[in-house]
Amino acid sequence: MTGKKTREQSAAVQFIRRFFSRGIIVKAATAIVLLFLVGMILGPVLTPYDPNAINLREFLSEPSWKHWLGTDVQGRDVMTRILYGARVSLVACFFACLGSAVVGIALGLIAAYWQGSIWETLIMRYVDFQMSLPAMLITIIAGLFLGYGLVALIIAMGIGYIPSYIRLIYSVVIQLKESDYVVALRLANVKSIQIVFKHLLLNSIPSAIVMFAMNLGKAVMLESTLSFLGIGIQAPQASWGTMVSDGYEYIFRRPVLCLAPGICITLLVISFNIIGDSLRDTLDPRLRGRI
Repeated sequence: MTGKKTREQSAAVQFIRRFFSRGIIVKAATAIVLLFLVGMILGPVLTPYDPNAINLREFLSEPSWKHWLGTDVQGRDVMTRILYGARVSLVACFFACLGSAVVGIALGLIAAYWQGSIWETLIMRYVDFQMSLPAMLITIIAGLFLGYGLVALIIAMGIGYIPSYIRLIYSVVIQLKESDYVVALRLANVKSIQIVFKHLLLNSIPSAIVMFAMNLGKAVMLESTLSFLGIGIQAPQASWGTMVSDGYEYIFRRPVLCLAPGICITLLVISFNIIGDSLRDTLDPRLRGRI
């Protein structure tokens, strides 16, 4: 038992070393994501201000020791709203991607393992239909039916990413189920449910993890875009997209109002993409280059 734990710990250490050996850019991207996570969790501790409290006496205050990034048109502390906005962006994007991953992986497994059945036809035609439409349009339509709010935004965003997981898992499982050991399991009359969950699903997880990390970056951009358009998070709740929308009118007078949340969005999207790319290289034994 101790030897098994030691081997697992050794494999985990090797994975971490390979992941961070991709170059300093991966370390920087990981540090940026961790920084946003810390800010999201410790927001109430790091700032004494209420992100939604209006104080017109400090209307468009310049950056100072009291307000590091100044205040917005309603006198709210910009730094505080960025920290609280990180909660909305990260929570919404994480659960949207998680929900779409669970549904997409399940449907992809069903379609691939029972290839040729009515289930494969229905699932893959659904994928073809949704992939023929822009993800933004699908999310907007879903949001209009579900209404406003964080939960509705998570569901609407999650629906848009389901086909990508279905296609990925479908292609991976199609290859895996023709491998010698899966054929041997079927000849040995091993139950299909056991083959799907114990062998095909576990071997598909690495590819799903990579797509999950990649989709996180896309989801951050999508959530910010929806909030900017007024479809996502509604005022007065802080969101990076709404902050950009409120601040762009004052871009020449107080550029920090839209540039600060815009920079946060850019850094987070790029960081998730770099992490996803490094995960792909680390999990794929054929890729051992440095980025």
